[in-house]
Amino acid sequence: MGLFDLFNQYYLTKKAYRLFNQCKYQESLECYNKILEKGTTYTKAWHGKGLVLEQLERYQEALNAYDNALKLNSKYISALNGKGNVFQELGKLELALECYNEILEINPKYLNPWINKGIVLAKLGKYEDALESYEKALSIDSKNENVLLGTGLVYGVLGKDLEALEWFNQALKINPKNENTLDSKGIALRQLNKTQEALECFDKALNVDNKFINAWYNKGNILKKLGNYLEAVECYDKVLELNPSHVDALLRKGFCNLDKLKKYHEAIECYNKILEITPEDAISLNNKGCALAKINEYDEALKYIDESLKLDPKNEYTLDSKGYILSKLGKPEEALKYYNKALEINPEHQSAKKAKEEIISNN
Repeated sequence: MGLFDLFNQYYLTKKAYRLFNQCKYQESLECYNKILEKGTTYTKAWHGKGLVLEQLERYQEALNAYDNALKLNSKYISALNGKGNVFQELGKLELALECYNEILEINPKYLNPWINKGIVLAKLGKYEDALESYEKALSIDSKNENVLLGTGLVYGVLGKDLEALEWFNQALKINPKNENTLDSKGIALRQLNKTQEALECFDKALNVDNKFINAWYNKGNILKKLGNYLEAVECYDKVLELNPSHVDALLRKGFCNLDKLKKYHEAIECYNKILEITPEDAISLNNKGCALAKINEYDEALKYIDESLKLDPKNEYTLDSKGYILSKLGKPEEALKYYNKALEINPEHQSAKKAKEEIISNN
């Protein structure tokens, strides 16, 4: 390779890197492709191309690029780390773990693979191993907020919310404006029934990023728990502005409208949207049936209740709903059968118990 080619390669590499940092991924990719047109033995160009393709979610092509880098240098740590990250995105967690372990055999003092290994182990449900990996990471960098956050998240999954809170507080000392840590702290506080403090955490997270879906959703859940249903619906609406297919927000908004605010048409709209996304959602079918019953559309309601029971024939609430609708349709004997079925599953089901007593006393 001549001097001019070397200079051109250097210039294009710097340009590709700069474009990557500016999130101009397609332009960055074009630069790496120009470099590799001149020769395919430039390891850094293959690695850079892999990073760009990863950002473009072209994961198989990214893997190929990382593999080309590793063919040239089997111990190229950055390519192994990138390959592990792509495997994570593809849900191939065991393969990701192999990549991170391979890096740590080469350099056990390298921080990132310990962090990534902890994330993968947690996803695999190997929580104690994940904590060990994070402990190794903390021995390298005791003030890494990602490690502190990850450790707290594992303790949260294990139901150790006080311990989780301690780790989140440590992370927030380092970066008090990390919206993910603030949101995670809010969840831990909610689990500890410190609802007002939890609400403050979600608000702080939203002050950092007003488009942070998780914080809007979790704030809605707190307000719902506090009985502030109108405000909760406003939060779920914020979630749905950002992600119209957020099924959990639709479900909870539907519940607020159906059960508490008595806005049955709005509730039906929520369940219709869910059923467009997941047509066999038994809960939404039942709840749509209940909402239809509330506006006296009993025959139509029964269709949705029956669809729900096909999917979940032993759901006490759906059995109770069918009993209620049959009763409204003037079929007390049939209604009684479904109340009995609900009570077989849960003898303490209050609405079924009360409805059954009413039918018996009227007869």
